[in-house]
Amino acid sequence: MEQYKEMVFSKTESKKFHTLRNQESELRDYTEEDILEFLEIITEDTEEFVTLTSEKLIGEIRFVQAAVNNGEITLEIGMEKEDGTHLYEKVVSFENCKEIFLNLHNGIWNEDLDDFEPALFC
Repeated sequence: MEQYKEMVFSKTESKKFHTLRNQESELRDYTEEDILEFLEIITEDTEEFVTLTSEKLIGEIRFVQAAVNNGEITLEIGMEKEDGTHLYEKVVSFENCKEIFLNLHNGIWNEDLDDFEPALFC
């Protein structure tokens, strides 16, 4: 039986800009419409993902990312702690996913962190 565990990643360097990216593009100069377009793509292509990285920490959150797995949207957050970046996840609706991405874009984090579970790896 495989053992799953929480991984701790290196902290993401602070930058002077937000980035929005997927497998084909990385944008520094983007609009809310670009975010929505990138999110629409993940609903059509299950090999695709979208990540929004903040220029600075918003609360303890550095980034959000989303992908479709088994027909559900998995939203992951990168939470920076003293020992590195911890990855947490939860399943969300498309509407909730859009709201979280747009809020982070606007410097807002108001999600209940207790709703997220550590992302586990083999």
